[in-house]
Amino acid sequence: MSEKEKPEDINFRDGLKDESEIAEFSSRAKQMDREREVKNKGILELDKMDTTRRGFLRGAAGLGIGALAAGAGIKLTSENVGTKAQEATSIEAGTQVDVDNAADGMFQIMKAFDVDTIFFTTDDQNRSFAEAITKDRRFDDDPIKGILCLHEQSAVAAANGYAKAHGMQKPGIVSTGGASGKLAVGNMQSVYADKVPMIHIGAAYSIQMPLRSGQSMSNISKIMDPHVKWQWEFVEPANINPMLSNAFQIAMEDPKGPAFIGTYMSVLEQDIGSITIPDVDRYTPSEPQVPSDSQLKEVAQELIEADNPVITAGWLGRQEEAVDELCKLAERLAIPVVETDDWMNFPSSHPLHMGFSIGNLPEEPDVILCLDDHAPGEWGQPEDATVIVIDKDPIQAWEHYYTQWSSITPADLRLEADGYHTLVKLNEVVRQEMDWTWAQWLEIHERRQEIEEAHNDLRDEWQDEIDDYLGEEPITPQQMMYEMNDVKDDDDIVVPNNTLTGWIRGDYRMCMDFDEPGTIILPTSKMGLLGMGAFGAVGVKAAKPDRNVICFMGDGEARFGCQEAAFFTAERFDLPILWVFDNNGCLTTTKRGQQEEIQNHAYETGDYWTHHLYPPNVSFAKVAEAYDIWNEVVEDPNDLQSTYEDAHDVVANGDSAVVDVMTKPHGIFDHEWDPDREWYWEP
Repeated sequence: MSEKEKPEDINFRDGLKDESEIAEFSSRAKQMDREREVKNKGILELDKMDTTRRGFLRGAAGLGIGALAAGAGIKLTSENVGTKAQEATSIEAGTQVDVDNAADGMFQIMKAFDVDTIFFTTDDQNRSFAEAITKDRRFDDDPIKGILCLHEQSAVAAANGYAKAHGMQKPGIVSTGGASGKLAVGNMQSVYADKVPMIHIGAAYSIQMPLRSGQSMSNISKIMDPHVKWQWEFVEPANINPMLSNAFQIAMEDPKGPAFIGTYMSVLEQDIGSITIPDVDRYTPSEPQVPSDSQLKEVAQELIEADNPVITAGWLGRQEEAVDELCKLAERLAIPVVETDDWMNFPSSHPLHMGFSIGNLPEEPDVILCLDDHAPGEWGQPEDATVIVIDKDPIQAWEHYYTQWSSITPADLRLEADGYHTLVKLNEVVRQEMDWTWAQWLEIHERRQEIEEAHNDLRDEWQDEIDDYLGEEPITPQQMMYEMNDVKDDDDIVVPNNTLTGWIRGDYRMCMDFDEPGTIILPTSKMGLLGMGAFGAVGVKAAKPDRNVICFMGDGEARFGCQEAAFFTAERFDLPILWVFDNNGCLTTTKRGQQEEIQNHAYETGDYWTHHLYPPNVSFAKVAEAYDIWNEVVEDPNDLQSTYEDAHDVVANGDSAVVDVMTKPHGIFDHEWDPDREWYWEP
């Protein structure tokens, strides 16, 4: 069509074969009208203006494109949102922005909420979101990054890793089509149990359309209802602003969690003309809660007057800045710290670090301060100890309701408060409440010496235990992890798989030091869902592109969790990861129960048929080779560290690497081990 032609001068039906071609021609005509309007009003000239970049709609930080447009009497169009001059997040609240359809409107609002990455599964139902991302790539020099994940559960796993890598301070964003509710629900359970902020937008075909391969449903959001904080069926485009604003605020409000928006292709593609940019500052989470001055004084006095205080830390390390404040408190009063969850809460080489169990302490504690953690209860809580729990959910009501994980453990004082902000104030109160006498200093000094000696003894015990596993063939999982400790950089992020954080959880923390905040990201929750690790690592790398990411995967979880698809996404979107496979040809959980509890037919015959993953035995190195990924198979324990060094160099230089480690099967009694027996995997 020449630029001189006007859409109104053309008979739409001349030369067009069917209604689809008519619709396509009409769309092209509307697009030409928009481009003509842009050109006539001179909006494109805004591209040449050099204006101040502002994040998250902080209106006082310089002139933005909205102010420029208002001063010129110009109406903004979405084609010019986020050009070289400005990002969409700089548009003033209340600005009207023309959009292509409802999906484009949702996309522009997400830009206002500072979204930078969307984990996307492709299907016809969410094609309008794909188009919105393409449009952003066309007109914005710094567009939202769309990352294609080849399964709905994979997209959720990646968004989960992304949010955790950001310390839960940014929600993971997911857009899925097809039977998104049915296929993603398992991983959404884990997200909910771990209190991870996420916004999942799932689309189906139109409500009015007959069922198509089971992918249409009357209310897609109802599928997710038991597994999210909030769900909404989006059928009325007028609700876009309050719906998305609510979703962001609810997902980020403590205790955090996922929000799900179920909608339909026909709704997303409705022409809504324009949207109004919301005032996102009015939808921020509540201010962090801290205990009152009197409560902080009570906690401080308990710690100061205790003979053998201890601090347990669960998920405090999600707020990386909290780690430094915890170190200050522990060092001031010489209080040992026990980590009870898979976050880096306290430097593991710190002389006050006492491992992962209260049982490691040299003396029975008389005061236990639990920060973002459960009260220990049956796991080492003395009956006469004073127990103080400080957490945003101090009785873990959400977790107990949802997972029925355990009974509520007793405590003497429970304070609903934010761990980091509480520590900041508690450190100041402790400093003020201390007597600063020679006797007090001497007591703290002697306790520090005792704890440091116990710490060194514990480390020596760990090393002795690890030494017993070194040099075996097949390679032990302990050596597989231990050899990485001398190779990884201090700020490398390790993403351990479910097996390494399950029955040998203590081993992996014993084998590697984690001294920098944010260097452990556990992809799964206590629900123990397999299959989240591979794409969890993809999400972590997307959130932290400048950090090395090392993902340990068991061969069982790799087969559960779309590992080959994770290779595709990581390579397609330039997300280099060091993959280490614990390739032992077996599953652990069922066999352990048969060995330790049932002890009948399988125990007597050795026929643990659910334990075996072979034949066929999978070579992850060969799968990696198909994607042109650097790879090595390691069978000799003496070759492991040098192979890790080579692989780490590859990843540090911007390419992925796979180390396929042939390891000894887990979950077998030592007296059973016989590599000649046919039901065991052989290297």
